[in-house]
This record gives sequence, C-alpha cells and structure tokens, in this order.
Amino acid sequence: MNGRQEPTPAGARAHVRRDVRNTTRRALLAARKLAASAPVTDAAALSGLFDAWMAAADGRGRLVCMASAVELGLPVVRYLAPCRQAVADVDDTALRALFWAACRRLQDTLQAAG
Repeated sequence: MNGRQEPTPAGARAHVRRDVRNTTRRALLAARKLAASAPVTDAAALSGLFDAWMAAADGRGRLVCMASAVELGLPVVRYLAPCRQAVADVDDTALRALFWAACRRLQDTLQAAG
C-alpha cells in the first residue's frame, strides 16, 4: 500500500467540477484579453481558444474543455466525436458522468433554441 487513498466517487466528481470551473474562468480571462487586443468578438475568441485547447488536450482535458464550452453556451457539436472516444478510453466514472451531463445540457440547449 502506498499510503494514498483513492478519492471517493463524490470527491472525484467534485474535483472534475472544479476543473471545469477553473477552465471556464481561464477561458473567459484569455478571451477578454484577446478581444481587447485584436478585432475579434469574445465569442470568436472563446471558440478559437477552445479549438486550440481541444487539439492539444489529452482525453481528460478534452472532456473538461467540452463541459466548459457547453457551460459557456459555445457550439460544441464538433467536439462530440473526440470526446466520445475519450470517454471510451478512460476508466473514470466521474469523467463519464461529466460527458453525459454535458451532452444532456447541450441537448436541452438545442431543444430550447429550436
């Protein structure tokens, strides 16, 4: 035994939610800086930022980015395939729950808009 305890399911979900909130905060700050220094809207800056993050991220990072983008109301349909693959590749119930919650929130948003 290595002396480290595995996080509880509730603790793992809380950690993932914290990562999503931190990613959202970082994205908003970075987009505001970019929009202030270039002729680009906040939405365009956010979209470009998330595209870059998704391209560079590992599976966990992609799932966190997708959930953050959904939280911000960004169009994320293009992220579904890589995130679905990431979910298939991880053995983490908190990340799976995050993916399906983000999908449900996206579905609700699309139905309300449409």
